[in-house]
Amino acid sequence: MKVREMQIGNCTVEFHNDYIVKTEEERQAILKHLSIIVSSSLAQKEKMETA
Repeated sequence: MKVREMQIGNCTVEFHNDYIVKTEEERQAILKHLSIIVSSSLAQKEKMETA
């Protein structure tokens, strides 16, 4: 079930409560994936602004 939605620029972020993280390793994996998504999005934005 979607519990929250955020619009950040052209990106829509949806938060769902369908899954429960049970271990610290799962939490770290999710944070790692999120950081990759955010950093590449910010890099692309910066590239577009400087072009």
